[in-house]
Amino acid sequence: MADKDKKPVGDTSGGTFFDLFGDDILTWFIGLIILATLLSAVLVPLRTRFGTLSPSRILAHYIFSDETPLGSMVRTKNETFVWSEAGGINLLGTQKVGALGTLTDGPVTILDERWWSVDFRESPDGWVRERDIQIVTALSTFWWRLTWISTILSLLLLTGIIYSIWRTNQIRKTERLALNVPDETVFRSTSVEKNERWERVKSLVESDNPNDWRAAIIEADIMLDELVTRMGYGGADLGDKLKGIEGSDFTSLDEAWEAHKVRNRIAHEGGDFILTQREAHRVVALFEKAFEEFDLI
Repeated sequence: MADKDKKPVGDTSGGTFFDLFGDDILTWFIGLIILATLLSAVLVPLRTRFGTLSPSRILAHYIFSDETPLGSMVRTKNETFVWSEAGGINLLGTQKVGALGTLTDGPVTILDERWWSVDFRESPDGWVRERDIQIVTALSTFWWRLTWISTILSLLLLTGIIYSIWRTNQIRKTERLALNVPDETVFRSTSVEKNERWERVKSLVESDNPNDWRAAIIEADIMLDELVTRMGYGGADLGDKLKGIEGSDFTSLDEAWEAHKVRNRIAHEGGDFILTQREAHRVVALFEKAFEEFDLI
């Protein structure tokens, strides 16, 4: 009876609109409402003001041209020099960034540069370069405010990132203490001693004596056992300890396992296990990859 009640996989017949899209349909629906509201807030005022939604007609009101009406409100884009006449003949003073004013004359083109006479809310008043001002519109005001808001938010987010990194390091340190896992500095503090042992392993594997090759692998396996023990993993032997390690905590875990298995064959099979120098080099290289991951060598 239970099998009859189950709906076949992939069968969408009889499904509702919500079955097709899942719970996310509510998110889509709310998003469409918000988008429609934003479009209405923008398009309706534009159509009311210009009587058309033609891009060229609308942009003509927002970009300086010979048709720009006097009396339009402007804002300085940077610290702006104010002159007594177009062309920069006599400097009257400067206006700070964001100073508001009204166009009273212009444009006058001198040496391929256009000038406008502006009556600022605060003196001095006079002629300024067109490149130093912008027409004040709802869009430009919004963008002006958005620039400052974005700067403040960026600083707040940067502060949050720095704080998050600091807190993450604190949490990791607490976890290491709870799991009895030493900090990376523990591995670095013993690097000199371990390098000496590792140099001995490398010298043994370069020997002409097959017994030295076996000794090199056994010594490297002991080093691996000590490393895993210091990481906080327990077990009766190295094999049990390796079983308790997550791959995400030990990216060279497969190499460590493979090298340890060769060591076990050496210990259990004795002289019956044929070990060539080439194989000894390969196994030592597997140990080396694991040790390098934790800065042991």
